[in-house]
Order: sequence, then C-alpha cells, then structure tokens
Amino acid sequence: MSTTGLILPSSGYRTEDFITAARRLRCDLVVISDEHQILATPDQFMEVDLNEPDASADRIARTFPNLDAIIAADDGGVLLAAKVGELLDLPHNPPAAAAATRDKIAQRMAWQRAGLAQPDFRIVRSADELNTDLPYPVVVKPASRSASEGVIRADDVDALESAYERTRRLVGDSAPLIVETFMPGREVALEALLRQGELTPLSLFDKPDPMDGPYFAETILISPSRLAPHLQRRVKQAAGDACRALGLEEGPVHIEFRVSDDGVPGLIELAARPIGGMCGRAIRFSVLSVPLEEILLRAALGRSIGSIEPSSAATGVYMLNAPQTGTFVNVSGVAQALEVPGIIEVTITAARGSTVTALPDGGSYLGFVFARAATPHAVEVALRAGQSKLRTHITPLSGE
Repeated sequence: MSTTGLILPSSGYRTEDFITAARRLRCDLVVISDEHQILATPDQFMEVDLNEPDASADRIARTFPNLDAIIAADDGGVLLAAKVGELLDLPHNPPAAAAATRDKIAQRMAWQRAGLAQPDFRIVRSADELNTDLPYPVVVKPASRSASEGVIRADDVDALESAYERTRRLVGDSAPLIVETFMPGREVALEALLRQGELTPLSLFDKPDPMDGPYFAETILISPSRLAPHLQRRVKQAAGDACRALGLEEGPVHIEFRVSDDGVPGLIELAARPIGGMCGRAIRFSVLSVPLEEILLRAALGRSIGSIEPSSAATGVYMLNAPQTGTFVNVSGVAQALEVPGIIEVTITAARGSTVTALPDGGSYLGFVFARAATPHAVEVALRAGQSKLRTHITPLSGE
C-alpha cells in the first residue's frame, strides 16, 4: 500500500478531507504537523517544528524512509515538503523555488526579471524609504503573510504613512515591506497542478465582490469563471509563465490575478499549495464528484488523474471573515441559511471562546458557506442569500 506524507499546521481545516480521499484511494496517510489534531484520525502522525525545515526534513526522512509522496497543504509546509522530497528522491519543487513562493519580494523580483505583467513595486525597509516615485493609489503589504493580513491600500501620502505603521506593527521592525501600485481589474484565482513542470489548470474562480480596499477581505469564490474564453486562456498562459519564472516543477499551485480592462492578467501572488481553508470543497471533478484532495493525492503518487473535467454544476464558497476583533461566541442562523435553495453546506470553524482578529491585523475565518447550482449566477445569488441569514456574535476584547 502506498504512503503519502501530508504536511499542514494544526490550525488547518482540511485534514479530514485528505484522510477521506486517502481511504478512497486505499493509501496510508502520515499527517505531519506542529501539534496533534485531536479531531483527525490519520493512519500515522508526526509532530515537527515547521519553522525548522532542515532539521524536520531530516527527522521525517529517517522516520518514514519509504514515503511514496509528500504534499504541503498550507504555506507553512511548502519548504519542508520540498526538502523531504529532495532527501527521499520524491517528486518535489526545488527548495529555492519553494522558498520563493513564501516571499512576495522574491516573487516580484523573479517575475520582473521574466518581464511578466504585475504591479510596479518598491521594497521598503524603513519609514524613510516611503517617499517612492509610485503613483497613487498604492498597496502596502508584508512579504510573507497570507489571507490579506497587513495588506492596505493608500490613496495619498498620509494614508501611506498610516498603512505603513499599521503593517509594520504586525510584522515587526526588521521585516521588509512591499509598496506597489494598485492594480484595478477583475480578480480571479486559478487552481492548478504541476507535474514535471507542465501546468494543468484545475479550476478558475471568479471573485465577484470588488477588491478595492482599503482592506482586501476575500469573500466569494465561484467556479466556473465567467471570464471570456480568450481571457481565460491568457490567465492560464500567464500562470504557466509565473511558475516557470520561479522554477516550480511539482504539485499544486494557487495563483491570483487582476485582469485589466484591456485584457491583461496581472500577477498578484502565487502559493505552491492548494486553495486555502475549506475552499477546496467548492471544487469537484466529473460526474462522480471527485474531490480536489483525491486529485492531489493521485498526482503526488504518480497515478493517472485522467481527463480533468469539472463537475457540470457551478459551485462556490462564501468565506466568513471576522467582522471585528474579539472573543468568538457563535454564528447564528445556520439552519436558516441551509434552507436557501442552492446552499449545500455551512461549516463554522472558529472555536467558541477563541480570539478572532479582523483584517488587516489578522485573517481569521469563522467558517464557510458552500453552494451548488446550474449556473455561476445562481450560485452567487444563493451564497449572498445564505450569508445574509447568518449573524456573527463576537465579544470585543477588553479595551477595544
């Protein structure tokens, strides 16, 4: 029986989805994480320090020398997976390429060298360097955060100084920041799979809510995309170019673009892992409704993934962002949301009593609403109606 190593943080949401997929494929799963996940029941478990990829990779390779595949399900495991793959001679990304996906500065510089469409940018290490020659509006962002943490739009010099100070408090004094031009346009996200350097698109998502700032909360993702076919082809071509520029060769990639009014896909960022949170549940393939996790396991194990044909139904997810920082109590109205035609699942992931942080200071998701319908428009209508039934209850922190 084949054995796959799955690297993900204890805060991840998708362990059970991978376990289910592994059992369907009759392969063993070793969950590798920074803390044991009480609700998950993998075949084997190993606790490692995700912040020490060299030492952790050596431990994993010595403990599980017969792994047949290694997958990172989250940003924090991308470099570790590459190093394990290198040690065990498994399909993997070069560690330097994997590291570049964790560093938005490295991404921007690689894409700049390759001449790819992206925002103009500057690297800012101190407030003295804020006087850039970039036209407003601009966006301030950390080099290594995800889920839009610390990402703030500024329309003038005062707003830029304020955004810089807020993002600086989040990441500390020594970390460089990026200031880049704001790219207008329609935002889309491509889920794809690399095998020996060849990119196979899996699903292209629309983000119908305007992403104009000042903060950039992701809310709705819908597939299939309603972009014109020729624009979809441009996005997929740009995705392959972006992967090659970084030196990526294997595994899942999630790439975000802004498509301008003149049809140019501009790169926002790339992650060498599958779509985050529980959003993978919004992707199904073929009439058999094969989940994304099964496709990823098949590919990692070198098995055929067949012809990638998305399910005939349109699907989507509404990500429930924390509207304020505080102590999470609950989300009410779930039963009412499930009564909305097209809504197929509402899952609340935040734990009662946990601290949740609103953007831009954090990126806490409270849960996810899923819909399926005949058309993307019907999915969007269902998601908005379902979300409108929900009420979030958060107790402000003392002093807030």
